[in-house]
Amino acid sequence: MKWIGQHIWDFISRFRSDVYLEGTGTGTIASGGNLGLDANNKIVKAASGSGDLTITDASNNRIVTSSGGTDLLAETYATFVNSGNSSTFQLISNENSAADYLTVSVTTNGETSFLTVDDDAALAHMNFTADGKITMTPADINGDVFHLDANADSDNIVNIDAGTLDVDVTGNTSVDTVEFVVEHQTTGTLTVQNTGASASGGLINLKNTNNGTDANVSDYCGYIKFWGQDDGTPAITEYGRIDTQIADVADGDEAGTMRLQVLNNTGTGALLDGIAMYGNTDVDGDINVDIASGTSSTTTIAGDLDIDGDTITSAGVLKIIPADVSGLALHIDADADTDNEVQIDAGLLDVNATGSITIDAADDITISATDNATFRGEDDVTIAATSADGLLTLSSAHTAGQAIHIDGDTDAGSIVDIDAGILDIDVTGSSTINTTDLTITGKTLMNNRTLTVTAGSAAGEFDGDVVYTGTTTSMTTGALYFYNSSGTWQPANATSESTTKGLLAIALGDQSDVDGMLLRGMVTSSAVAGTPDEGAELYIRATNGVITTVAPTGSGQCIRIVGYCIENSNDRIYFNPDNTYIEIA
Repeated sequence: MKWIGQHIWDFISRFRSDVYLEGTGTGTIASGGNLGLDANNKIVKAASGSGDLTITDASNNRIVTSSGGTDLLAETYATFVNSGNSSTFQLISNENSAADYLTVSVTTNGETSFLTVDDDAALAHMNFTADGKITMTPADINGDVFHLDANADSDNIVNIDAGTLDVDVTGNTSVDTVEFVVEHQTTGTLTVQNTGASASGGLINLKNTNNGTDANVSDYCGYIKFWGQDDGTPAITEYGRIDTQIADVADGDEAGTMRLQVLNNTGTGALLDGIAMYGNTDVDGDINVDIASGTSSTTTIAGDLDIDGDTITSAGVLKIIPADVSGLALHIDADADTDNEVQIDAGLLDVNATGSITIDAADDITISATDNATFRGEDDVTIAATSADGLLTLSSAHTAGQAIHIDGDTDAGSIVDIDAGILDIDVTGSSTINTTDLTITGKTLMNNRTLTVTAGSAAGEFDGDVVYTGTTTSMTTGALYFYNSSGTWQPANATSESTTKGLLAIALGDQSDVDGMLLRGMVTSSAVAGTPDEGAELYIRATNGVITTVAPTGSGQCIRIVGYCIENSNDRIYFNPDNTYIEIA
């Protein structure tokens, strides 16, 4: 039995170096715990020391991370340095610590810098300065150097709001977007310039890299559109456009179409071609151009117009209207120092001038028309040959009716005056002067008159004295007639004195006062009976209007010579009736 003092002493002695717990309950020691009870309930420390923290690869400035349990790792490729006025955080690639790293540096003056280095030791910088300036310097590598992705599959917007934005790129730049907008409250200017020593100017490429199809409405290489605000609410309107379209996609034989279009006041907002250029798909080197739209449009050229081709065509009337100025108004110069020709080939050519017109040619002037040609003047019209040996000729190939007609206004007292030193009228056919009064003045009325026998078989061909009187119609051309007391022409007939005597004539047509009656001269007569010998005498026959070579022999018939046979093959006779006749008893 222990006395109480001994009992107290024993308990105190147990706490000198060891601690015992009595009556403790059972339980689970927490993971990582280092203290526990042995079999005697003494508090003991674990011999392995598994609860201590350890650091691997410890080195200055390395950032420590947990590797699990009580192990810590000083990262070889992540450091943090606080020195002076800056704090720097750096991540280094575990493949090549000397080349690949990312550095974040913060200085006391408010500047934060980012620096990256790739496998080729090419630097890329991004700096934030206290004055709000952001500088990004991508590395000189192939592929993307700067990429802002605002979730291209949504409606997110990347918005760069800067007073001045300077993008300086030495290589190609690609912007993949539905619409690229340059916006400003006043100017909104997009400038493309080349500042190199041998700069060739700025360049904008509009490309369509899809497979092309000839004249496909969707195969356009690109557009430039011009928009403006009209007075609608709201109403942004396309006022103009420049576009280029594929016309021929054949490799080595490509051709395109380019248009400059403007909005037309049609009420439908139609863009019409102002200038359209078409690459000729059939002829190399040819570009066809259409200018303006609509037949009432106007195309103005401020300077000279140089045409290297040789044809100007017009769908309607082609008018050239010079300004009302002094001097030359319209000048066509076909190189006066050569033999070039100015040729105007027109269905209808109307030259209308309010002033003088002068055609000055060093050689011949020929005016040729397949139909009528008319020279008309409000005042005098003069056609003159000015040289001493000059010959003025009016020539016509007309064979029926009027060939050359000089009309001095028959309804007035006008005079046709031929003023010539020598006047020689040479006519191979019949000549007719149809006038009320004919006056021939001069010393000689007729000199060396020549009657030319002209071969021909047409009845009524003549050369001689003709009268237009009698108002007789339904006459037989080439037949013989006499002029009766009633002032008409009746067929001559040797049967009686009344139809034989008096004035005889050959009808030159079916109307006496229009076609004429030949009193004397050469004529082709259809009324000659038989085939007389040339030179034979011709008589009135006892048949209406007939001429014969046999003198009448019947009682009461009359014998009267009317002419002589000249050419028996075509009944060409010389008609010269005898003033006397013999009546047979």
